[in-house]
Amino acid sequence: MGRDPALRTRIAKGMTAGSGRSVAIAALLVVMVLPLALARESRDWVGDVQLELSDEIRQYPLSTNDSIFGVCYLPPDPARTHDRGLAWRRLDCLWTTVQPTNLTWSWGAYDNDVQQAEMNNIYQIVLLCYGNPAFLDGQPKLVEAAQLDYWCEFVRQVVRRYRGNQSIIAYEVWNEANGDGFWKGSAEDYARLLARSSEVIRQEDPDALILCTGTASSVNAKLGPNEVFYERLFEWNRTNPEFAGKLVFDIYNVHAYLNNPVQYRELIRRQKAVCEKYGFDWRPKPGAARLQDRFSRIWCTEIGFGGNKTYPADLNRQMQKTVKAGTIGFFENLGRHLIYQWTWDETWVIDGKPAMDAIATIFPIWKNSTPFDQFNPGTDMGWKANAFNLYAARMNDGQIAVGYWDEQSKGTAFDITLGSDVSSLKRIILPNFTWDYTDLARRGSGDDTVTTIQDLTVDTDFQMVLVNTSKLLDRISIQVHLDVEGFFVFYFLPIAAVVVAAIVAVNLIKVAKKK
Repeated sequence: MGRDPALRTRIAKGMTAGSGRSVAIAALLVVMVLPLALARESRDWVGDVQLELSDEIRQYPLSTNDSIFGVCYLPPDPARTHDRGLAWRRLDCLWTTVQPTNLTWSWGAYDNDVQQAEMNNIYQIVLLCYGNPAFLDGQPKLVEAAQLDYWCEFVRQVVRRYRGNQSIIAYEVWNEANGDGFWKGSAEDYARLLARSSEVIRQEDPDALILCTGTASSVNAKLGPNEVFYERLFEWNRTNPEFAGKLVFDIYNVHAYLNNPVQYRELIRRQKAVCEKYGFDWRPKPGAARLQDRFSRIWCTEIGFGGNKTYPADLNRQMQKTVKAGTIGFFENLGRHLIYQWTWDETWVIDGKPAMDAIATIFPIWKNSTPFDQFNPGTDMGWKANAFNLYAARMNDGQIAVGYWDEQSKGTAFDITLGSDVSSLKRIILPNFTWDYTDLARRGSGDDTVTTIQDLTVDTDFQMVLVNTSKLLDRISIQVHLDVEGFFVFYFLPIAAVVVAAIVAVNLIKVAKKK
């Protein structure tokens, strides 16, 4: 073997080729891994995402205390409601309570409650609800055609009773009529109820807001979830001879009980798509002559997350989901977002729980601010595959507020760059823990100062930074650090795909040449 020159030549060539391949592979690995190492030092090599102050039209507040946020029941301490950024409540007005017999009207259950909310400048939605067995053997979860005249008289008396209250400006016609938990009739039965009720409300209080039933979001709802039920009403209002033009309502109203707050954003956007399809202009017109047109016309009058007081982890989840969903509702430009708490079920009561402290910390910030454009990691940062949520706004006093969390993982880091000097910066961890944050990098001086807030770490929990700047800002930028996930999605996989494609191409060429 050692005497065969040809063999020695082939072995040498093989060793050379093998060595070449090893060098090539080593070089390829260096090329692919080097950016990951550099990313630990370089914060912005993936590029900035510029967020401009949003020019989306938003509704004007009705007063200095107004906000999109509210609750479904009057809190035990209504005087503190505005301190928490809450300005609205919903009042369940039951037909059986107001008219226990066909000859009796009784207002004692509601007058004092309504007046208490009025004294504390809390805006009110009156929920007109539920059947009355006192009329023609009616049942609690249905108003049949034969009872509609009696129902309309109930509606008329309620509106006449409370239309003089400055805080009562909205009436909701029934609760969750798309599900059989509260409505045993058909969709046609509800359409008749809505048409007749709207006619009466318009006669008695032309400026009142009329809310369609707050629809259940469950896909198992008997008459279809939110958008399915509303599509049917819109279609009937367009084409059905019985209902065409009679299904009048100002507010497209939904309920949302979801496991993941991010699903709330998708739910809202599906409702917007239905509105666009049928020409129901949900966008606010702040300067409109009619009060009804000045609001964003998609509302959520019930959203809630359970939290058993026996389990601290449960209460933390309730707190987190409540604040995350409220943040999404505000930035999606909802008209109103009301938190539901079942006062008779201890697992749902909001008051006295961490969720209320968190609401009191975060909601006043959002309600007094103008949003920046939304940050969408799926498009702004194509390599960031999971749900990094970031929402930024400029408060009325000029502070910049940035809230953020990640639904699927934690540990992602990012920077915020501001074209301004920063006098102070506070970081907030819920429910209300705040401390100064000092990891800042500055360049330039005077009016040309640029400040970067460095190494903010995203967690699955909601966090916020509040920044005092030296001048009013209309733009901020976000730089997300390249983590291991980003490295593989943004860098490794594309290069690996190119290499594999090149190898396949070379082999195909070799095969073609042999032929």
